[in-house]
Amino acid sequence: AKTTRTSLEQIASNGKSSLQKSRDKLNAQVFPQINQSLDGLSTVNGDLTAALSGIPSTTKQVKQVLTQLKTTMNDSADMLSQAGTTLESVNEKLGTISTDLKSLQSSYAYQKLLSLEGIDADAVADFMSSPVSIQSDVQYDVKNYGSGMTPFYTNLALWVGGLILVSILKQEVDTDGLRRRFTPTQGYFGRWLLFIVSGLIQGVIVCAGDLVLLKVQCVHPIAFVFAGMVCSFVYVNIIYALAATFKHIGKAVAVVLIILQIPGSSGTYPIEMMPEFFQKLHPLFPFTYGINAMRECIAGYYGNLYVKNLLFLSIFVALSLFIGLVLRPLLQNLNHLFDRRLDTTELMLCETATAEYQRPTMRMLIRTLARDEVAKQRYLDRSVKFERNYSKRIKYGFLCMLIIPLVFLILMFSLDSKLVFLVLWIVSLIALSVYLIVVEYIHDKIQRQIDLNGLTSDELMQAIKENKSR
Repeated sequence: AKTTRTSLEQIASNGKSSLQKSRDKLNAQVFPQINQSLDGLSTVNGDLTAALSGIPSTTKQVKQVLTQLKTTMNDSADMLSQAGTTLESVNEKLGTISTDLKSLQSSYAYQKLLSLEGIDADAVADFMSSPVSIQSDVQYDVKNYGSGMTPFYTNLALWVGGLILVSILKQEVDTDGLRRRFTPTQGYFGRWLLFIVSGLIQGVIVCAGDLVLLKVQCVHPIAFVFAGMVCSFVYVNIIYALAATFKHIGKAVAVVLIILQIPGSSGTYPIEMMPEFFQKLHPLFPFTYGINAMRECIAGYYGNLYVKNLLFLSIFVALSLFIGLVLRPLLQNLNHLFDRRLDTTELMLCETATAEYQRPTMRMLIRTLARDEVAKQRYLDRSVKFERNYSKRIKYGFLCMLIIPLVFLILMFSLDSKLVFLVLWIVSLIALSVYLIVVEYIHDKIQRQIDLNGLTSDELMQAIKENKSR
């Protein structure tokens, strides 16, 4: 029994050792190979799944490609059919040409041409390459570049001279020392005569300087000087009308006009080479007709263009007289208001001579006289309400004038629609300026109306009589 027990223990120990070795072998060799096989099987399964999922789309693409291929083959068949027809037509024409060439070779004229001797092949080749000899005949010849640019720079000098002339001389006539009163129209023409005479002298000096000092080419020198005088007359009329009617704003408009006319008057380059914006404005500029009139004098007349351009300039004289004689009296109270406001700043030169025409209107006097105490109190309440918000309206107006045009200016340089934002920039400046002008004018009118409300009935009647006599 002991021996058997010992044998059993030995067998158990050996079995345990064999089992441990078998387990170690399984863990070291068999299980990793099984895991690797399973991983490979999983990868193959994923690839197979992806391949199977891609089969429908691939099948659809193949179907589309086959459809396109079928269409392409049909188109190719049609093209080949057309090519066959074309080649048959070419073949027929080549056959006709071949028959004509054989007939020509057998003709008497061809045989006689072959028998000629002494033919200069180079001369014949030169004639065949250039059978026409062109002879140029220059019309309206301009000898040099300076003469060609003279009309533009002469008109530019006349406009700038007129602008400086209006800037250094007063637009309003002083009443000091005058016994007899004058109307706004008389005052306008009184100063107009001074500007016009100065402008005509300027035109003579500038054009004579072109001819005598610069010695530019000029076929008709007298007509050239006359055209310069007419241009100076027109430009001074325009600038004086703008400055007298709109004051500093009018002078700024005159500067803007000269900037626009430099590219838009066809003075340096043909107008067809300019952007469409300047092509549309080209007929509206006085420079256009002044330059064309002077060009007729530089290189010679073409028909009646010289007279025609000078007549077109007369239209601008009529327009300037309308601004100076019709619009100016309507804006004189407003101009006086701004002159008085700007004069208080002590920074800008302003003419307060318009005070001669700054009087309460008959309508305002009669309305004040007709109001009773209740109406006066009601008007006073509305005026107090407006005056309470007056400073805020002015402040917000100036803030908008700084911000809104700046936004349009940034957009103009950032986006493609530059012309649209340029127009919006200009319109916003004008609209905000009109808003500030209206607010300031209402404020001034309220102040004058309050002053009238403080007068007695007798004082109002006396003011009405004085206003009527004036």
